[in-house]
Amino acid sequence: DYYPENEKIYGEIDNNAGYELCALLSSLSRYTRVEDLDLFWDGGNLTHNEDGTAIITEKLLIDNSSKYSADQIEIVLKSKFGLNKIIFIPVEPYDVLGHTDGIVRFISKDKLLLAQYPEKYTSGNEYLNQVESILKKELPSNIQIINLQIEQPKDNSSSGVYSAWGNYINFLKINNKVFFPWYEANNYGEASFKTLQNAL
Repeated sequence: DYYPENEKIYGEIDNNAGYELCALLSSLSRYTRVEDLDLFWDGGNLTHNEDGTAIITEKLLIDNSSKYSADQIEIVLKSKFGLNKIIFIPVEPYDVLGHTDGIVRFISKDKLLLAQYPEKYTSGNEYLNQVESILKKELPSNIQIINLQIEQPKDNSSSGVYSAWGNYINFLKINNKVFFPWYEANNYGEASFKTLQNAL
């Protein structure tokens, strides 16, 4: 729903690319199973620890509320993905995407990164404190929460989507390699990188 009317074609292109990727993956391995999932859902709105626990924002519930209840969605996700614990967190104010990938990130079965804004960004930290409270209540007791400093979001956007400048938690991890984002004029990059290094 965040695509402007004149850009909805890009959503269709993304969706078709997903179908093509699934077809390719299933052709490469007879062990790969592809199933349609009748949900409006962005890939950036999921983090899981590969041990049955997942975190998703309530955007998934909101986008599918006309067809499914929250309980129905949870049943589908648990059956399709083998999850036993799904924690829904609120969407960050002003985040039209509603993704988790700029807020929380599992880096192992028992370690979860949680973004932390600069102290002066009070409204952002109020939101993150709310998320942390939910996580402490809902996460299995063996999972450690590690705060990772990120920059205050810049007040600019492209096509209605705010810039991800300064978000160090949305890195790419492939096997034992991490591709860590770096930004000009950053304040927390080196400290955040060290936090990540120590956590891995």
